[in-house]
Amino acid sequence: ISQYFPPAILLIAIIGTVVWYFINPDKAATVFTAVLIVACPCALALAEPFAQGSLMRSFGRMGFFLKNAFVLQRLRRVNHIVFDKTGTLTQAGDIEIKWMGSHLDAEEKKAIAAIAHQAQHPLSKTVSLFLHLDARHIESPADFREMSGEGVWAIFTKDEYKIGTARFVGVAEVADTTSIYVLKNNCLLGYFSLYQPLRQHLDKVIESIPKGMTFSVLSGDNDAEKERFNRIFKGKADLHFNCSPHQKLALIKSFQAKGDYILMIGDGLNDAGALQQAQVGVSICEEKINYFPASDALLTAGSFAKLGLFLQWSHRNKKIIYQAFTLSLVYNVLGLGFALAGVLSPLVCAVLMPVSSISVVMYTTLLNRNVIH
Repeated sequence: ISQYFPPAILLIAIIGTVVWYFINPDKAATVFTAVLIVACPCALALAEPFAQGSLMRSFGRMGFFLKNAFVLQRLRRVNHIVFDKTGTLTQAGDIEIKWMGSHLDAEEKKAIAAIAHQAQHPLSKTVSLFLHLDARHIESPADFREMSGEGVWAIFTKDEYKIGTARFVGVAEVADTTSIYVLKNNCLLGYFSLYQPLRQHLDKVIESIPKGMTFSVLSGDNDAEKERFNRIFKGKADLHFNCSPHQKLALIKSFQAKGDYILMIGDGLNDAGALQQAQVGVSICEEKINYFPASDALLTAGSFAKLGLFLQWSHRNKKIIYQAFTLSLVYNVLGLGFALAGVLSPLVCAVLMPVSSISVVMYTTLLNRNVIH
């Protein structure tokens, strides 16, 4: 609209001037000037960026930080939400953990704690804390390699360790919970059995998400908790377990091939590829993080319960933009009408023009702020 506005106004001013030249030549110049001054393309141009900017500021105050306004535009087109499980649907802290296997001597505990301390997976720090070793006294492994979402390989005091999923360490899955297996010099020592509590009010969060959404859950863990998450989503979610990061990425692509517009929510590390592939990638951030996720938005863990509200307001913001456009167009039509009628002086028009811009800015900013809170 804005790109056609100036030539249209110039044409209207010329036509009005010609008409008034034959009616009252003394008013022709006044009408021409008044039309050019009272018309306000700024109000049209400001409607969308200020509506988006005010909503993004409100989101930021509530713990949801968008990279730019284009993310907000894409967010309102989402029809399929994909959740990572560990660290997203489950709570990062307060995990119940048990060791199932042979007795670990002091050197083995020290090695496992040191390797887990180096790893980036959300559950690795839980393992390190479980072994009750002070991080200040933990030595670094001689060699360390991490396969995102799978596990870690390391050399500690000349012993070779592999810690991760059953698939990664090369053993059969025997655990009936989320588990982390430990292999030392190709000998299975056992596994850590973990029970992860759900994020608070998860069922209410799912209910608050706008109707018509499709849900999927992707996890690198085994399917021991399949029934649990089936109950949470009431059988309406597509559940995928034992997924490597590459498989998560492939699943996102397959959803998109069906025409779905994807919002992916994860921890930003083990699912970085899937987050970047999705139309909107959102990383959950706990209070302390030591990396910056490659995603379109950051959602603080404490604000996860407001996910439905954020989605609802991304949709409603479009209506606010249309209302601001309408307000601006009504002003311009009325202003041009009075200017062409010859009842507005250029001085009055000069006062009215900034008033229209200010009204649009105030309307979009205040409406977003008041309704969000």
